[in-house]
Amino acid sequence: MKIDRLSFMIFSLVCCCSFAAQGAGQFAGHFQGDGLVFTCQGVGDDYTGVIKLGDQAFNFTGRGQDGQLRGTFESGPDKFDFKAAFDGDTLNLESSGTTYKLTRPTFAPNLRPINPLAANAARANLAATSADPVAAKPAAAVWKNIYRHESGASFRYPDRWQVREDANLGAVLLFPDNGHATQETIMVSGAEGQGASSAGDAIVQQGVESAVLRFYPLAKRTGMPEAVKSGSRNGVQSTWDVANPDNQPTRIRVYTTVLGKYVVSLSVIAAKEQVSVREPILRQIFNTFDITADSGAAEPTSESQPAASGAATAGLDSRLVGTWYKMEYKQVLSSSVVKYTYATLRADGGVQFQLSGESYHPGVAGRSSSSSSGHWRTKGSNLTISSDDGTDAYTFEIVYNNGTPALRLYPVNGGKMQEWDQYK
Repeated sequence: MKIDRLSFMIFSLVCCCSFAAQGAGQFAGHFQGDGLVFTCQGVGDDYTGVIKLGDQAFNFTGRGQDGQLRGTFESGPDKFDFKAAFDGDTLNLESSGTTYKLTRPTFAPNLRPINPLAANAARANLAATSADPVAAKPAAAVWKNIYRHESGASFRYPDRWQVREDANLGAVLLFPDNGHATQETIMVSGAEGQGASSAGDAIVQQGVESAVLRFYPLAKRTGMPEAVKSGSRNGVQSTWDVANPDNQPTRIRVYTTVLGKYVVSLSVIAAKEQVSVREPILRQIFNTFDITADSGAAEPTSESQPAASGAATAGLDSRLVGTWYKMEYKQVLSSSVVKYTYATLRADGGVQFQLSGESYHPGVAGRSSSSSSGHWRTKGSNLTISSDDGTDAYTFEIVYNNGTPALRLYPVNGGKMQEWDQYK
């Protein structure tokens, strides 16, 4: 099944993006103010990102030094200098004598003010009781299928749906009606909450906002975060609209709650109308989110499907079992493309490919994603992979780069050698 090109890979990073920001560099994150949006990611002192002003988007590169970020951004064939530095919690960005004062978006736990004198004050409260039409608990689902994660988290899903764990995304994909739908992506993902006690906590909402805008800087929030219920727990629903690569209107919606020490999200991306169609059943799935006090050591399983086997079978070299990835980078003038390919070789002979691409052109940034599946087998040092895209044959060897395994594939047709690093 092909995943919509506006992949929900971003939502496996919904919380990790914010919580790991300190390690990603002083200037990494999402900032806005004075009509400008500044989205930045960095490794060490090197930074890249997008500056958005109105409907225009400009790629930039920069370097941090002595508490200041200096860089250049592209506008058509031209490049312009800018610099940015913090003054307390405010990031001052200056270019050609114009200064923008930017701050990280913040969300109060209640998200919107409440007038205590209003007759419907309870309806306006994010932490409202079940009488709130927005926060009201959906009808209880009676589905037999239960997905249980090793963390102790679990959820139910409709009887005709299927689930598949994706090690590359670090998430669980849900496929409606036996996986026949191809124009939507539904995913459950999570991360440790770093002390968050509610989905309305600022650190959670900042993480959601930062993750979406980091990968889709042109996405626009639709309304404010809304209260929803997840069982007896409070949750938050957030929505963004963005045009996909074919310029078709697409909606991103994320339902988030806190389960024990974890922040967990149910996410959907599809055409606006399809998101509306899915709304009732997604609310029901979200309402079944739960966590047990003692997770034990069990592996993630879906009770409607047998768990994956552990050891490789005959004809499969066990050293290849796992996830491998490679990165390809190409730059032409001021445009660049980065492509990541992940291959998960399972012990039962199945293989899953996940491809994600990032393209940067003057004033425009885009992402794409696709997936395919198939089977693999080995005989001696020969590897054969059959997938949706055909059958490929290689000879292979495993080498070690600084102690980390790498898989080298040599196409039998004499093509270029491929080196895949082990993904951990």
